Amino acid sequence: MVPRVAHHLRAAGAQVTEFHDDVSRTQSANLGAIVSFHNRQTRDLDVSVHFNAFQRTDGPRGTEVLHRNQATIAARVSRAMAQAAGFINRGAKVRTNLSFLTRTSKPSILLEVCFVDSSADAALYNRHFEDICRAIAESILNRTVTPSPSPEPPLRPTIRQGDRGDAVRELQSLLDGLDADGIFGPKTTTAVRAFQKDNKLKVDGVVGPASWGALLAEDSNDGTT
Repeated sequence: MVPRVAHHLRAAGAQVTEFHDDVSRTQSANLGAIVSFHNRQTRDLDVSVHFNAFQRTDGPRGTEVLHRNQATIAARVSRAMAQAAGFINRGAKVRTNLSFLTRTSKPSILLEVCFVDSSADAALYNRHFEDICRAIAESILNRTVTPSPSPEPPLRPTIRQGDRGDAVRELQSLLDGLDADGIFGPKTTTAVRAFQKDNKLKVDGVVGPASWGALLAEDSNDGTT
């Protein structure tokens, strides 16, 4: 979500710096890293993206935005997310005990996009992901953002029997009945040839752009991406 919201903000001319903490191993280290990074930047607003959890349920829970002293923008962003996805709007909520809100030196808001343990919220999130991302960007800027196309998926390398690695593992995960061991052996070649034949592609056992495109399109249609 963060890269996609940032994409919409940049497309609208805003300067955006993303921060992803992939190294901290404790909550205190994580919070310290986040706050320290933000306070080193020249910026107007700090935004932290979170997802709520409370108790597993099939019913809807909703979206909300936490803040310490930014009621107007918090309410606007919460309302925008609710309208974009059909979430219950829990609104802007004051929190004075959260490090991100109290220790950052600029105005800050913390988004609780939806409840991940609510199947209703999760379904809305998945169905309206792009609308939510654009709504967040628009409500932060307080103006309309022209819809921007989804980024193209990264190019996959051409692979064949004898190759190894993550691309082979991804290929195997997209084909039925294969262990994703990352080794392009005879079984993988047989499965690739069968897939190519079924999809009227050149049957050569080599996975290039055409085969990758067909594999990824089928996976998307199956709802597994």
